[in-house]
Amino acid sequence: MKIKYHILSLVLFMSLMRSMVYAEEADIEFNTDMIDITDRKQLHPERFTTKDYITPGQYQLIVIINSHEVGEYSINYIDSSDKRKSTPLITSELLPKLTLNEKAQHYIVSVKDSYFDISNIPGISVKNKNGKLLIDIPQVWLNYTNSDWTPPENWDDGISGFLLDYNANGEVTHSLNSQHDRQNLSVYGQVGGNFQSWRVRALYQSSQQDQQHHFNWQQFYAFKPIRSLNAKANIGEINLDSDLFDNIRLTGFSISSDERMLPPDLQGYAPEIRGVAQTNALVTIMHQGQVLYETHVSAGPFNINTLPSSMRGILDVKITEQTGEVRTFQVSTSNLPYLTRPGQFRYHVYTGRASGLTDQVHKIYGGNIYSGDFSYGITNGFSLYGGGQLTGNDYLAAAIGIGRDFKQWGALSIDVTRSDSYLPSEKQSVNGQSFHVNYSRRIEWINSSVTLAGYRFSDGHFRSLSQYINEKYLPEQRDYRDKQQIRLITNTTLWENNLQWRTSLYLNYQRNYYWNQKQQSNYGVSIGHTFMTWQYYPITAGLSFYHSGFENQSNNSLSLTLSVPLGETGRLGYDMQHNGHSTTFATSYSSYVNEQDFWRIRAGRSSVGRVQADGMYHRHSSLADIESSVNYQEQQGVYGAVSLRGNAILTRHGIGTNGGSYTGNDTRILVDTNHISDITFNHHQARSNSMGLGVLPGVMSYQTVDTYVDSDSLNTQRHSQHTIRSITLTEGAIGYEHFDVRGGSNLYLRLTDENNQPLALGTELMNMAGEKVGISDDNGMVWLTGVHPGEKLVSNDENHKQHHIIVPAGNTHTLS
Repeated sequence: MKIKYHILSLVLFMSLMRSMVYAEEADIEFNTDMIDITDRKQLHPERFTTKDYITPGQYQLIVIINSHEVGEYSINYIDSSDKRKSTPLITSELLPKLTLNEKAQHYIVSVKDSYFDISNIPGISVKNKNGKLLIDIPQVWLNYTNSDWTPPENWDDGISGFLLDYNANGEVTHSLNSQHDRQNLSVYGQVGGNFQSWRVRALYQSSQQDQQHHFNWQQFYAFKPIRSLNAKANIGEINLDSDLFDNIRLTGFSISSDERMLPPDLQGYAPEIRGVAQTNALVTIMHQGQVLYETHVSAGPFNINTLPSSMRGILDVKITEQTGEVRTFQVSTSNLPYLTRPGQFRYHVYTGRASGLTDQVHKIYGGNIYSGDFSYGITNGFSLYGGGQLTGNDYLAAAIGIGRDFKQWGALSIDVTRSDSYLPSEKQSVNGQSFHVNYSRRIEWINSSVTLAGYRFSDGHFRSLSQYINEKYLPEQRDYRDKQQIRLITNTTLWENNLQWRTSLYLNYQRNYYWNQKQQSNYGVSIGHTFMTWQYYPITAGLSFYHSGFENQSNNSLSLTLSVPLGETGRLGYDMQHNGHSTTFATSYSSYVNEQDFWRIRAGRSSVGRVQADGMYHRHSSLADIESSVNYQEQQGVYGAVSLRGNAILTRHGIGTNGGSYTGNDTRILVDTNHISDITFNHHQARSNSMGLGVLPGVMSYQTVDTYVDSDSLNTQRHSQHTIRSITLTEGAIGYEHFDVRGGSNLYLRLTDENNQPLALGTELMNMAGEKVGISDDNGMVWLTGVHPGEKLVSNDENHKQHHIIVPAGNTHTLS
């Protein structure tokens, strides 16, 4: 049986490659007598005689240091003096990311043009594998390392660009028992720009009710990380973020420790907002009149847990039902006890003038304010903390406290604050004290329950800085002077590892007492459990009760929900809602059309005999998240709502978009797919548009994040040599990840150079973007990936001479 010569050549080529795998460091000699004499001149076996030999030149390689990817960098390979080995040189840009200590620096050799040879470090391993440079460094040569922490040298400030975040909510209500219809439109979000490590932000807010329209810029500020101090600098209209003192708005400057920059430690407590909506309602969360978050929720229990963990103080929550009924309550947010690692020092320093007290959000009040607080780790689990605030000769506050970590028994902090204030209305200085106890415990034996409890008592003469400023500059406004505050929060999953018993539990209790007003209370409990029937048919049940009492308002909400699967993607539900006045029973059906589309319909009857029905549809796209809903209530009205949430990023690479809601100083990643559209990432969280750009939202700052191509978005006509990238970004950064996605075919064909000579064995071919697309055998046969007929390719021969090759349009064999 006759065998084609090019197949024999391919077998020979693969045999040579296989011999490299089993080769030792010593040179290998190949017997070329077995090759036809006419073709022997096309063979260059010296390319394969040394293990891990790389032809000298400059390569763009993904660098992985001790199993952690740090990005793509230019690596320059040079020949050794005997030209038998090649040595990789790294750039001055990559060198700091090795996080080498002072001892290791003595082994680094500077070669040329800011390139360095690190191969002399004892025990180091540098290998080139599948387009990646694998560097393994013994820990003895490294600075402090931790598997759960990325050192500052490997943080990425991202690329420069502009961004726009928007959240739009529109509502239309047609009343059946009056002539008054309502139309509301509200939009809020931020615009900003990133320039190297600086981030500039401007928050806006707009509303239109009937014929009245309001628009204003809520806040202007800028910030940047200061790596050497493990801190963040802020300038402009900033919020005083402190574990000791109240949150107020200042126009000024601050430097604050950012614990996310530190090795693993106690992290901030992120506030949750829970409640029960009687209808498809609009929930608005504000702080000092500024909208932090606004969203439509369906009837029943809701939980909002996407607020920034840096938010401190009292949050105002407003629930606007579709009937026009408005319910409000307040939630106090706090942090875990102020504990610090031994020998570490955390701090917040602020200076500026008060602003944002009224609707004139940029108006400045009074003179300079100085505020600072600190925490110092004395021993393992024992911290001393304190701080002070000063406004000229009118107000002075000082605080001191201790924190103790009792390990399995939880963490406890105790502090006392004294204030001295002078108000013209009182014509004398008054002083008062406030005592605060905070307790937190993580209980492992009930599967990582987190409990936060706190108690605060303030005497009648104590004033916080925010209370003092409001009394001095806005005496006509009623202010609440705190007396006692009791707070308890528990959020856990009981029997998490037992499918039959697993139950989620949330408990929140908060009561505030005031010297000059009635008490305020806010408490609730939520329990969820999935029952497995004898046919393994899961029935999900939930019970929620919430109470809020504020001023003369008192609201109680009770909700019971049941849900069972129906079909592959659908669920049939039954719920009961009670608001203290009436009870509604309803049946619903919901289903996912795909990962981007979800809908629900619901119908029921209230205890007074009124029929109600509602429906909603949610779609996630690369442009925006769109949610629309409609609600009908017999004898009352018809209510319709639509929400649009999304963002856009403009950089030198183009415009990337995505849907979703964003808050605070979100970090995000711009993915680039070489102008190939409809490539999805991270389980469809991002999708490339017609420019080949998409945005991956919700990226954690100062933590290594993997961005990966979803396998179902690739096929025989779309290929990517690399499908996963890793990056660690600073806060607010626009990360950039390029994926060499190529559209085209996989071809096996014979190529020749400009002189019609077959390509030498092992010739690498690159496309015009610098991406390797194939390698030749000794007869010029090449396996090409992701190319198009007529496309120009480039190769370099053994004399470093460049050749241009055109992929022929005919006589090609497409291989899948």
